[in-house]
Amino acid sequence: MVPHGNIVSARGSFNPFTKEYDMNSLIAAAKQFARDEDGITAIEYGLIAATMATAVLAAFGLLGPALKTAFETIANQIKGTP
Repeated sequence: MVPHGNIVSARGSFNPFTKEYDMNSLIAAAKQFARDEDGITAIEYGLIAATMATAVLAAFGLLGPALKTAFETIANQIKGTP
């Protein structure tokens, strides 16, 4: 039986006077948090995006001088200068 003044919900009982949950509700919340995979998916997407950004930056870093030369050659040909 729940003592007078406690609020009972699906997560357990909460005593508004002491602002405390019982231990069963804390354990249930921890189990629900462990089963929740939405946060894990967001972290995975973040890691994928970071890896892709690193790869793109590395590629431009390595290809930068070659791209600069290629664009300068094209610009010179358009201008008609040797």
